[in-house]
Parts: sequence; structure tokens; C-alpha cells
Amino acid sequence: MSLVLRNMRAFSGSRMILRGIDLKVPCGEIVAVTGRNGAGKSTLLRAIAGLAPASVDELTLGGESLAEETPERRFAIGATFVPQGHRVFGSLTVGQNLELGVRVRGESPWTLAEVKSRIPILAQRYDQRAGTLSGGETQLVLVARALVGNGRVVLMDEPAEGLDPDALVLVQELLRECAARGAALVIAEAKTSYLVAIGARCLVLADGCVAAPSTDPFASDVIANP
Repeated sequence: MSLVLRNMRAFSGSRMILRGIDLKVPCGEIVAVTGRNGAGKSTLLRAIAGLAPASVDELTLGGESLAEETPERRFAIGATFVPQGHRVFGSLTVGQNLELGVRVRGESPWTLAEVKSRIPILAQRYDQRAGTLSGGETQLVLVARALVGNGRVVLMDEPAEGLDPDALVLVQELLRECAARGAALVIAEAKTSYLVAIGARCLVLADGCVAAPSTDPFASDVIANP
């Protein structure tokens, strides 16, 4: 089972943001999408999730087409999106934010109980309003919500933002395990060293294009360590 996209193009007004991106991510693999600001990293993730206008020759997940589906339908099929910017429901508790994302799928699904055990600060803050958390704590809520969503593909936009070193090590462990449980992970990051450390493959974007495309992008994409 894989996420496959061929010739994805996206615009903002008259400006082309993505210029024909090809990507294949098998289940169990982590791909880090890197590049300078404005390269198209976030747009790529949002376009896959159906949240940014785009055209594509093929966009499938496990052979099922996502190309014409709404964001809600893509989520139901198995695409989980984690936005950049600590976007939680601030008036809801941490627990309510997590419960909104729960979806049982796969042979070894993440559960609320497991996530609370693995991320103790969230268990401590479970009944606290999410809007009162620190930036790093809010980011952990987003990571945890992605896990309990049990997506077949998990799209994360800068999940390390605001994390202290200990929390970053924890997130590395959780991302590695998420892939080991069979999810395909696509993670947009300006700095990918922590992802390379857990075996991520890097796709480098520049001006909406793959910066140094391989002969066969569906075999290896771009390997880099910025």
C-alpha cells in the first residue's frame, strides 16, 4: 500500500506554487519534504489533504483515488493532516481535542490510553483547556491527535516546532513507531536532521519543483541531508 501522486500542480492566484510533483511513499516509510520558505512544502501537504486547490494526474492511497474527493472524504479514506502553527481548539480541553481525532484502523491502532501513557504531560493536562498550553505542549497535542487518528498516510507540517530537546526525542520515537505500525508519513520541515536520524528519505523542493530529480522519482526520489 502506498501514497502515489503524479504531476501535482497548485496555484495561488496566477502564481504556480507546485510545478508537477511526483511522489510515492510506501506504507512504513517516512519522507521529509524540505526546502526554503516558499518552496511549496506546506502547499504540497495541503494539496494532498484536499485543503489547497490543485490538479493532479494521479493521487491514490492504497490504490483508491483521492483526486476528486473532499477533505472530509480523504480523511475517512485514511489521510490525516497535521497543520503548522499549534492549531488546536483552544476552548476545548486537551482530552476533547484528542477525542475529536480518534479513528480506529489497522492491526495495531493507537489508543487514547496509549498516547496518554506515552506522552505523560498530556495525561496531566487532559482536563485543561488547550488554549492555556505552552507552544510545545500544544504541538504535542497535535502529534497525539495525529496518532489516534490512525491514518494510512499522515501529513505533518513542521511537527517539531516549539519542542524542547526532550520532547523532540519523544516525537522522534513516536514518528518511528507510527511508520513501523504501517503508516506512510510525509513531513514538511525546514530542518530535517531529526528526521534523517530516524531514517527518513528527503525530498528537496525549490520553487515548487523537485530540486534535483532522480532518473526515476518513483524509485528513490531525492536523498539529501540539508
